Amino acid sequence: MSQRSPFLEALERTGGAFENLRQRSRSWFAPLVVAGALAGYYFAPNLPLTFAFAIAFLIAAFKWLDWALVSVLFTSPLYRFPKNLNPNDLGLDLLIGRTASLEISIAEFAVLACSAVWVARKLMNSRHREGVGVLDRRLFPFLAPAFLLLLAAVISIPFSDYQKVSLREFRTVIIEPMLFYLLMLDTIRGKEQVSRMLGLFVLLGMIMSFASLYHYFFIGVTEATGGVKRILAIYHSPNALALFLGRIIPVSFALALARGLWRGSWRSAIPYFAALVVMALVLYLTFSRGAWLAVAITAMAMVLVFGKPKVVAGVLIVFMAVSGLLLFFLGDRVLSNAPILQRTYVWEAAINMLRDYPIMGVGLDNFLYHYPDYMLPEAWAEPNVSHPHNILLDFWLRLGILGVIVLIASQAVFWRVAVKLYRRYSTCRYRAGMGPERWLTLALMGSMASFLVHGLIDNSFFLIDLAYQFWFIMALLAILDLDSARNIHVDKIQKIDME
Repeated sequence: MSQRSPFLEALERTGGAFENLRQRSRSWFAPLVVAGALAGYYFAPNLPLTFAFAIAFLIAAFKWLDWALVSVLFTSPLYRFPKNLNPNDLGLDLLIGRTASLEISIAEFAVLACSAVWVARKLMNSRHREGVGVLDRRLFPFLAPAFLLLLAAVISIPFSDYQKVSLREFRTVIIEPMLFYLLMLDTIRGKEQVSRMLGLFVLLGMIMSFASLYHYFFIGVTEATGGVKRILAIYHSPNALALFLGRIIPVSFALALARGLWRGSWRSAIPYFAALVVMALVLYLTFSRGAWLAVAITAMAMVLVFGKPKVVAGVLIVFMAVSGLLLFFLGDRVLSNAPILQRTYVWEAAINMLRDYPIMGVGLDNFLYHYPDYMLPEAWAEPNVSHPHNILLDFWLRLGILGVIVLIASQAVFWRVAVKLYRRYSTCRYRAGMGPERWLTLALMGSMASFLVHGLIDNSFFLIDLAYQFWFIMALLAILDLDSARNIHVDKIQKIDME
């Protein structure tokens, strides 16, 4: 048997390395192009360059709509830093007499561009229509809460005393995140893409955490309250940052356990545990007791659902240790009842407001303007409150009684499907190919649970980034449900063929 030339073996190895590099570069080419076009649009110093990069983003979105949708989620926290467009350059001063600067957030531009691209793809030809599409009847239970929310918002606007702010919130918190949701349902397919999306969700949390730590330690962007320096980075409040990360931490926790327990590779779980540690550090520095409580309760619920005794014991030990450290170093703040009293004052004022507006509420983003008329004398320290710090009261006061129905309907749909999928995947977890879905479902359940728990004492949905997060989680669960139904259908066909 002739020996192979060492030169040929080296050449083959080099060729294989180049092929691997080429495949990896291809996988990263699409997101880099999409991100580059969007960044160019945002930072372009004049209108011609802005227009050129906008066209580039539209072209990239037409080719890679899934990555363009990822860019919407990634830029949603930047809503406080919009792109300012001069009306004179756009000709709006002559057309509609507008002279004030036109502010468009980067996520707003991205989602509207994605919507235009989606329409163009449907009109031009059908080959871009992959999968079943957003109008598949199996998606109707997931579409119903979205359209009910739209109906409630439309009905509430005429009853708002300050319709200008209501219309702004209608556009940025209701319409545009809903467009994102519908595009996700029509574009993302299969558990592989759901897994990738959740991994990118964790990456977003890491990026936000590192940016926040940089602001905290090197720029000095903090909020000094209660004897501590609270981290807030690009947000108006440390609580807003805590709300954002509180939806991502349970996902990182579930994916880390999936790598370590299901795949049996704790080394591959290191990135998710690292992300968990970094996000937990930032969450700690927000000094948001509501976020701490929500994440702790969510983590405990997740491990109890999962049911591994060793994991439950480990999480309990960590929880007790962290609680002890918080009480030791921050006992005055943790045990202070002042924030709790402030919350109760706001809740009482919100309930009194509901007595006057029980059916239609006060309207989208109108709580701030009505609150002074209902504020208790004891609440003098916080006179400017923009929401009632309770998810039920918030939906009710913004959208009227229909808002309560929207909230109940969305949660009923989510948890009915999530529990069904988790049970299905748990009973067949040893079957080939059925392992990942269980963990993906657990990750989604954890994120939604954090939304509910934290929403009981703080904001929940009616911030731009939180609305995008909510519909992102809903869309991924719907896609998993479709994938599960498809697998069951294939199994039935195979069983019939075997018989």
